[in-house]
Amino acid sequence: MVRLVTLVLALLAAAATGRVAAQQPAAPANLDFEAGAPGEMPTGWLMSTTQAQPGISARIVTDERRSGAQSVVLTREPSAAAAASLNLLQLIDATAYRGRRVRFRMAVRTEAAASPAQMWMRVDGAAPAGFTAPNLFLDNMDDRPITGQDWRHYEIVADVPAAAARIAFGVYLVGVGRAWVDDGSFEIVTRTDTAAPETPRAISRRGLVNLLAFSRLLGYVRHFHPSDEAARTDWDGFAVAGVRAVESSVDGTVLTQRLAELFRPIAPAIVVVPSGTSVASTPAPETGTQQLIWRHTGFGLSSAQTLYRSERATVSQAAPVFTAELGGGVAVRIPLSVTTDGSGTLPRGSTPSSSSATHLTRGRFSMNDRPARLAAVILAWNVFQHSYPYFDAKMTWSATLSAALQEAASDQNEREFVATLRRMVAAVRDGQARVLSPLDAELQFAPPIALDWIEGKLVVTAADPTTGAKPGDVVVTVDGTPAPLMLDAAESFVSAATPQWAKVRAMQELFAGPQGSPLKLRLERGEPTERVEVSVSRTVTGYARVPQAEIISEVQPGILYVDLGRITPADFTAALPRLAAAKGLVFDLRNPPAYLGPELLFSHLSDKLVPGPQLHLPQIAAPDREQTTFIRNGEWNFAPKEPYLSAPKVFLTDAHAIGYGESCLAIVQALQLGDIVGSTTAGTNGTTNRFQLPGDFTVVFTGMKVLKHDGSPHHGVGIQPTAPVAVTRAALAGSRDELLEKAVQLLGSR
Repeated sequence: MVRLVTLVLALLAAAATGRVAAQQPAAPANLDFEAGAPGEMPTGWLMSTTQAQPGISARIVTDERRSGAQSVVLTREPSAAAAASLNLLQLIDATAYRGRRVRFRMAVRTEAAASPAQMWMRVDGAAPAGFTAPNLFLDNMDDRPITGQDWRHYEIVADVPAAAARIAFGVYLVGVGRAWVDDGSFEIVTRTDTAAPETPRAISRRGLVNLLAFSRLLGYVRHFHPSDEAARTDWDGFAVAGVRAVESSVDGTVLTQRLAELFRPIAPAIVVVPSGTSVASTPAPETGTQQLIWRHTGFGLSSAQTLYRSERATVSQAAPVFTAELGGGVAVRIPLSVTTDGSGTLPRGSTPSSSSATHLTRGRFSMNDRPARLAAVILAWNVFQHSYPYFDAKMTWSATLSAALQEAASDQNEREFVATLRRMVAAVRDGQARVLSPLDAELQFAPPIALDWIEGKLVVTAADPTTGAKPGDVVVTVDGTPAPLMLDAAESFVSAATPQWAKVRAMQELFAGPQGSPLKLRLERGEPTERVEVSVSRTVTGYARVPQAEIISEVQPGILYVDLGRITPADFTAALPRLAAAKGLVFDLRNPPAYLGPELLFSHLSDKLVPGPQLHLPQIAAPDREQTTFIRNGEWNFAPKEPYLSAPKVFLTDAHAIGYGESCLAIVQALQLGDIVGSTTAGTNGTTNRFQLPGDFTVVFTGMKVLKHDGSPHHGVGIQPTAPVAVTRAALAGSRDELLEKAVQLLGSR
């Protein structure tokens, strides 16, 4: 993917070759691409590489367009040089825009998700001759590339500083393929996000009812009503504005009116009425009309992956109309399909200024503003409400929204809100779910000490000798606070499908803090108990918790140990003759495999076809998971290869095994490839999905349902050992690996 530095260098290269004039135009030109002849470069636009560069081009076409008579297609052929930049751009003088907010908007569609396009805008300051102009703003959509194959408008908004000298903007193509651009605009927009930040205060009973109704309606419209206006709404800005608008509604009548005013411009076909009102059925669309629907495979809210996709699709038959009671005296009727006439969806709406003009730069929302915190909760809750694949009848997810809104309303600052958001996500009970905060950057370090929950206590499993801690030590206090209390507190912020994984994640967070910061630990050691006080510093981002023996070692004559957490494909391939000659094999999965792919491993562990666990992708057709179905997709299926490692096998594991490690163990379990020694795994598997929230938060969660080979649940269950082994403090203190000892015992008895 093209990175920021590539974009900067492309602009500098263009300037150096004289294609960028010293005197910049005062305003953009030909943003609709109507000036210029078909087959040629559009008038008023520049390219960062010459048009004669083999394999790349930007030319006017008439056969594919969003509006008017012409558009431009960007093309990169497979033969194009890897370093050739396909970047269509304009540069203008910034004088008229200083102190103003500007928006660059353009309709874009791509040929395929594998060849995304990215719009960009940059604001430069003035620089003396011979010096590089300082960069005052740059957004190139690197975190959200355009992969949609339907025409859709995208935009970038920037506040132009008083020191700005030049504004550059454009669009470029990533990889091999084609992208079409049309219907551009560059304009000054009104600031609508300058309301004074609201200070913390509790939500009234009526206010909570209003916010709950708004939350539900926002999710229904955002994710399921396929109007053009809803598809291009800036939902972060809309959610913040909506919180401000609806919370103070005094009764159902006022709430109905405010919700209608908010949503009808972007969803003109919906009907918002007081509860109990009789609403006439929506007339059936005329025969032969085309209908648009949302087609969700999971929710495709992030450009970081392509497995989960949300696309509007054209169908010939109208989808059902969804009706719901929102609470607070309001009901809604929402078509899940809308008619399209080729130039847009019907009936026409108008994206309100509260959303379109607030599609600002990342980081525009402060979590010190109460409505922004409430909006973030609402947006996050709806993603899980409609797309999370593991909710069941025992879950109380709807109650989680009420609790999170009340906490967020009273949070005093961003750090408190991070805790609120994490408690909300913890309620999902998904071992891979977590909230990534901008505040995390300073809390990534810990002392070189590894911990585990052993014999009902927090125990050191490994430590750098310089710390003064030893394996088998019990951590009694951390900076004077009892360690069990700290662990319990940490668990409240951890999303986990099983108790054992909750402990693992909490222990990973327990010592986290700024680099170099000190910790004081009180330890208990040995029998009789000795109290030890140690002072340590946070100097590492991770520390091995199991003995670091050789990656491949002979632990008994003829019995080879293999650390799958550290072995590389080259290591494994080179060792195959040695492994094939072994009398017994021990594969360690206590640390997740970091380098070795499953096909290379399992094609040599079985003499039969090797299937993976069942992977089920959610197909979400309607709100509240009422019509969610699943399709099996992307499952492993490996053919056996020589040499076949026929020796008896044992696999080591424990509660730290999650995701890929559990997929490997599921194969071992299903194909009975060997004994599994240790303790039950984390019980969470499947490719993660992610989405962004106001305040630069990222939420990660499991987006698919994974079942064991026989169709039984894996989530919340995990892989149970065939030979359970509970690690003891005494063995740790004596530098003994009890799981490995058990494995050798099992192999030696055969």
